[in-house]
Amino acid sequence: MPESLDELLVYSDTKELFHELVAKYALSSGISGVQPKVLLDASERGTLTQASYIVKSWGSDYPCLAANEYFCMTAAKRAGLSVPEFFLSHNGGLLIMRRFDITAEGAAIGFEDMCSLQALGTAKKYAGSYERVAKSISDFVSGNRLMEARQQFFSALVLSVMLRNGDAHLKNFGVLYDLPGHAVRMAPVYDLVTTTAYIAKDVPALTLAGTKKWWPKKTLERFAVAHLSLPMPVVSATFNRMAEAVTETRALIPAYMADHPGFKDIGQRLIASWDQGVKGLTASSTHTSAIV
Repeated sequence: MPESLDELLVYSDTKELFHELVAKYALSSGISGVQPKVLLDASERGTLTQASYIVKSWGSDYPCLAANEYFCMTAAKRAGLSVPEFFLSHNGGLLIMRRFDITAEGAAIGFEDMCSLQALGTAKKYAGSYERVAKSISDFVSGNRLMEARQQFFSALVLSVMLRNGDAHLKNFGVLYDLPGHAVRMAPVYDLVTTTAYIAKDVPALTLAGTKKWWPKKTLERFAVAHLSLPMPVVSATFNRMAEAVTETRALIPAYMADHPGFKDIGQRLIASWDQGVKGLTASSTHTSAIV
């Protein structure tokens, strides 16, 4: 069985490989979620250095989920958001993401997701609101990192709406700290997926302004100003930057579809969802002056 990242990415039978990885590593992985995944250490590309990775696969209910997440994460990276290092296997069967809660030397970095910060069990991960997430960020992130954290959170929320990611729940936002009592910062953006590719009428995971729907631009603007204290020039620039990143990444999908015919159906759904999401948040807001 391959033990290097390069070998994992080019292994031809990723389904067989993933079953072998599960058999070897699953008992010690201890990670949750509906997407099949395992944790493992593998040598980094072109080096003999070991690093820790999460390897994700997909089942019949969510075909091509690895490629779906890869393109969503690519949009986040193009938008300038902090993301873990990630790779898609050559045949699209595996998404491999470097763990962000472990240093290059193998030491653990403190990580707490929003369920933990809000004293909620995993079963409650869809029960909260984005206003409550904003408050948790204000309560726990260190002052000198707070504005950066708020901007990242708002960017991730806008991006999720554009990507039609209905799985941005409480466990998919979190904070990091090197040691107890040290500075607390926002964790990178992770677990982005276009869920409407599988559930056509899916809605956001948490409420905003008391509703779960793909909110109009004016609702997100009000949220940014009232709950994140972001100035309108920053808010406006965020919409533009996210839209540009999604549009740039969208342009990569047709070529991937041509090379991977099995992705064609999901790829077309991604394109349709993204087009709708970008269009809904790039129209000029008639409420901007009132918000300022």
